[in-house]
Amino acid sequence: MKTYKVVYAPHFIESLLEIKSYLSEENPIAARILIDGILKRCDSFSLFPKEGKLRPELGARLRSIHYGHFSILYTVNDKAEIVEFKHIFRSSRNIDILLKDN
Repeated sequence: MKTYKVVYAPHFIESLLEIKSYLSEENPIAARILIDGILKRCDSFSLFPKEGKLRPELGARLRSIHYGHFSILYTVNDKAEIVEFKHIFRSSRNIDILLKDN
């Protein structure tokens, strides 16, 4: 079975840290559990990189998954065998505005 390398775009890391910081104000343990869960879910894509739904309306090769109340966007590069996580945000936010700003 082919294994892909999982990488995180700087914007993804920034957003993840902002989520953790915000949630830690109320409940640091829950924040850590959430972030650990998100990263574990993302790491699982090393074995199943195309599990997410293709989202061509959002950009070439973009795929999406959900984790709790969050949407996560990523791309798969089959040639380089890389899964790159690009964006994470609350699913209730307007995705078109978020992507236009980044």
